Amino acid sequence: MPATGGSWSFTTADPPVVQTAETIFGDALPTNPWWDDTDAVQVATRFTVDAAGEATGVRFYKGNVNTGQHTGYLWNADGTKLAQVDFMDETSDGWQTAEFTTPVKLEPGTEYRVGLY
Repeated sequence: MPATGGSWSFTTADPPVVQTAETIFGDALPTNPWWDDTDAVQVATRFTVDAAGEATGVRFYKGNVNTGQHTGYLWNADGTKLAQVDFMDETSDGWQTAEFTTPVKLEPGTEYRVGLY
């Protein structure tokens, strides 16, 4: 039996502004993507965010002489690993992208490091 009588009201708010960034480097390309460095090294870039958000994966530019398996990482400033992902089905060159299993929350004022090995 439906309820009768009484009153109710509600208000709605504008949805939050969603900002997305595909990459911290935009469409930039490396100056020399074909450098044949025979040493296996781990590289990383430090970054912060202006608004809370999520990191969903790692992206890097691969030159055609860059072979082998690649793994992406995300750490906080004290070196705690927040996420790791293996790159699968890489092309011979160009932008490579790998998604984390679970997005990582990013907070303003916190320094992060995204890296590749």
